[in-house]
Amino acid sequence: MRRAYRDQPSHETEYSLKTAGLDTLRYSTSGFTGNWSDYKAMTQERFEGFDSASREVLRIETVNPRDCRLRGDGLFIKRTILKRIKKYNLPMSYGKIDLKKYDIAVVIPCYRVEHEIDTVIAGLPRFLKHVIIVDDASPDQTAEIVLKSAKRDRRIILIRHERNQGVGGAMKSGFQKALELGAQIVVKVDGDGQMDVSHLPDLLTPLIEGQADYTKGNRFRDFQALQKMPIIRRAGNMGLGFLTKAATGYWNLFDPTNGYVAVRSNVLTQLPLDQIDRTYFFETSMLANLYLLGAVVKDIPMPARYGGETSSLSIRRVIFEFPFKLMKTFLRRLLLKNLIHDFSMASIYLLTGLPLLLFGLIFGTVKWIDYAMRDIPAPTGTVMLPTLSVLLGIQFLIAAIEIDLRSTPKEPLSSPL
Repeated sequence: MRRAYRDQPSHETEYSLKTAGLDTLRYSTSGFTGNWSDYKAMTQERFEGFDSASREVLRIETVNPRDCRLRGDGLFIKRTILKRIKKYNLPMSYGKIDLKKYDIAVVIPCYRVEHEIDTVIAGLPRFLKHVIIVDDASPDQTAEIVLKSAKRDRRIILIRHERNQGVGGAMKSGFQKALELGAQIVVKVDGDGQMDVSHLPDLLTPLIEGQADYTKGNRFRDFQALQKMPIIRRAGNMGLGFLTKAATGYWNLFDPTNGYVAVRSNVLTQLPLDQIDRTYFFETSMLANLYLLGAVVKDIPMPARYGGETSSLSIRRVIFEFPFKLMKTFLRRLLLKNLIHDFSMASIYLLTGLPLLLFGLIFGTVKWIDYAMRDIPAPTGTVMLPTLSVLLGIQFLIAAIEIDLRSTPKEPLSSPL
């Protein structure tokens, strides 16, 4: 979190804040008397709060008057706003960015969402320039409902697939259309209503500020919201999330399978969209290709919403298809990252550790069976050779893993818009 200036004017007025862990709210000019005109002027200026836990000054810019209220002992800001600024680690200019200035497109893949899509469309904010809805050969009335909405909202563009191509195929069509329209940022929002569009500014701000190339939701930061998630889905997401971290290389992400994402168009143009998986492995496939580009991916904490909708993702597909695809992605990343795109100490550790480990295990197993069948003790050298090979192999691989954990991209490819 960036720090604000600590040299405050001596005439500052401090107001007690009892929410979100902030002790004081300081107005950076003098003479706040509490009348309405000063209150309106105050909300146009800069505020600074002091966080007693981290002992840091937190700057808040351009607080919306609708999110504030006056009391006799000073100004109070709604708890939700302060929690969003503090907990989500938003940039200092949050609240000051005019999202209408940017060309932002949203892509909504749709399949069997006739009961939810109308509500999703109605909730989209006005700062979105293009609303690209992809009907992935849905057998229900989804397309007809979207066409009716398009008559009321000129931003809506409907793309229809003659045959079902999966969420990845739908997103590929949407991405290509967004790039044709000249969008600067492309957001993915599912058509089933599980993604709260009120969090769009949180996804977009790091991209606009040049802090990230790709942002995605994280459902595991809010414990209360996490309790609302079905327990089977929670356990599956956490297990699948760890495997996805290993496969993609983004160890800093806690919810890598989350599909609420946004990406800068200059990064999107560098992705091999033809190689992106067309199934529900789409999000992982995107991350794997972003890693090879060196794109910075940032988690944005937000709660998930679960209503009466049914998921099209089957447990059978997760159990039988995902492990194979994750292993393939993992091996592909190791090969490209350590032997083709780069050659580092991690490459040397891998090329040395794997052969040593395999030799020790195979040679040791064969000799153990051989001497056990002959019922004679193995010589000391025969015992030590595979033992040392296994130990050295494990040590080299641990060193390679440590380097991999520290190799997550940290410098964004994109500059601020």
